Order: sequence, then C-alpha cells, then structure tokens
Amino acid sequence: MPRAYPRCSFATDPQTVAVIDTGSNSVRMEIAELDAGGGIRILERVQKSIRLGHDTFRRGQLSQETIRALVNTFRSYRKLLDFYGVQR
Repeated sequence: MPRAYPRCSFATDPQTVAVIDTGSNSVRMEIAELDAGGGIRILERVQKSIRLGHDTFRRGQLSQETIRALVNTFRSYRKLLDFYGVQR
C-alpha cells in the first residue's frame, strides 16, 4: 500500500525541498516536490548507515573515521540537493 503523505498548505508554486535526519545509527534524506495544491511527491529517498551512537555511547565522542564517513555522506547528499535544485 502506498504511503500517504499529508497535504502541505504553504506551497504557492511548485518547490523542491529536502529534509535530513541524522540519527544515532543512520543519516537519512528525503527530497520532495511540493505542488501549488499542497501535494507532496517524494523524488528521492536515501539512507546511509553510520553508527554515530556506537562511538558516542562507547567513548563519549566520535572517532575520526566516523567523522570522515559523516562528512562524505553529507557531501554525497549535497550533490543530490544540487541535482534537484533544492534551495531549502
């Protein structure tokens, strides 16, 4: 069954937007188009497993390797944001 998304009432012109969720085990991003009628259409959904919580809970800080993985993930997400023309 397709997932139902809520209607968005603030979009006046079609807009492409994104959200990034940085959790303890993964970093997720969704890119969506908001239409003038308030509809939401998901264009891209990506997830990268990075165990931020593992370092934090074990050592109280992130390792250099984990930080590099996180930065590389954000760089790859930036490329997708640029591809879709996301401004916010």
